[in-house]
Amino acid sequence: MRLVCPNCDAEYEVDAAAIPLTGRDVQCSNCGHAWFQTHPEMAVDAGLQDTFDGAAAMPEPETEPEPESEPEPEPVDEIGVTGPAVPPAPRPVDEKILAVLREEAEREAAARRDEAVAAKAPVIETQTEMPLAQDQSSMTAAVRRIARLRSAEPEPVVVPPPAPPPASPPKSRRELLPAIEEINSTLRATSDRNSHDDNAISDTMNDGVAASRRFRSGFLMLVLLAVVLVVLYVVAPLIAVRVPALAGPALGYVALADAARLGLDRELRALIDALRELAGSKGD
Repeated sequence: MRLVCPNCDAEYEVDAAAIPLTGRDVQCSNCGHAWFQTHPEMAVDAGLQDTFDGAAAMPEPETEPEPESEPEPEPVDEIGVTGPAVPPAPRPVDEKILAVLREEAEREAAARRDEAVAAKAPVIETQTEMPLAQDQSSMTAAVRRIARLRSAEPEPVVVPPPAPPPASPPKSRRELLPAIEEINSTLRATSDRNSHDDNAISDTMNDGVAASRRFRSGFLMLVLLAVVLVVLYVVAPLIAVRVPALAGPALGYVALADAARLGLDRELRALIDALRELAGSKGD
């Protein structure tokens, strides 16, 4: 048979033999709700009895009172003895009541068929007996303990919120705006610093440009002097032939240049020999 918890609508499939004919207390394992469960046959009988009681309690349709007639004399037999009273005929049952009873009977038969089909289906969950008395006693003790603790707890002390700080007086429009003098001084100091930095950078750049110019000028002068000396060395014999008056200085310059060239050649050869000897000594 199927049990349905009236609190959380949880369904359980249990054996019909677990519920006696007198019924028993069961408890839902989902929400812990307990209720009294009757046997299915007793529930059907109780439903039919309630149906019949409801049908009997229905008010009978009012009928118009019949006019009173004169009482008829009781029949007397030939012997002169009054016969036994005839019992009244049974009152016919209203068709509406019969229809209600038929519907209830059909509903109960359908419910029994559903229960039979459900009994053949696999068991979803079986709930064994639970000691309801112990659970109820433990719940009652827990409720009492909680009530005792609540009564023993002191009432919480309500701390008033701190008072808000006093509002500062509203500032004037002049105080809200920044000071113009401070802005001007800041801008002036910034412009002076920027101009000083620019001047320092420009001075450094000018010094670098001047140094590079001086180096370039000196280098060009040396190159030009070397070119002039080489040209004079080359054209000195021609000058001595064309201008006899300059033959002495021209030839003297050529001799001086040759002596310098030979001296430079000797120095270079000596340096090369020294480097070779040094390289040979390191190789050994």
